[in-house]
Amino acid sequence: MQPAPLPIEARLPCTDPAELLGGRDWRLIVGRMGDALITCEGRRGLAVQGYDGLAGAVGG
Repeated sequence: MQPAPLPIEARLPCTDPAELLGGRDWRLIVGRMGDALITCEGRRGLAVQGYDGLAGAVGG
């Protein structure tokens, strides 16, 4: 039995924070960086949950 495929979101690379820089409003830049980190952490969490679920199912 094969495990379900990993959600595509978990395979997307995280945004380089340097790509979010360039404006003069530092509050906006900090907000964009925070949003990017939250999104990336969500994808990373999906991958960890999937791995842990699979490991538990196969007795690992």
